[in-house]
Amino acid sequence: MSRRSLVVLSAASFSISGLDVLFSFLSMINVVRAALIRASVTRNGLNGIEFVKNDPPLRSQYRLLRALRRHQ
Repeated sequence: MSRRSLVVLSAASFSISGLDVLFSFLSMINVVRAALIRASVTRNGLNGIEFVKNDPPLRSQYRLLRALRRHQ
């Protein structure tokens, strides 16, 4: 393998790992945001955190929106 191909491979793996870190960071932001919304609806932070952990991200966000609409 030539030196140039090694540089290209290492750059590609670095960019993939960078994207992975970015997406996991954005996912963590969504989990925290959903837990805060749920905590404000139920006035109990622990229920909100458990709720978000047990549900897939998109489904839990839709449920949170429905819960917010019911409580308004």
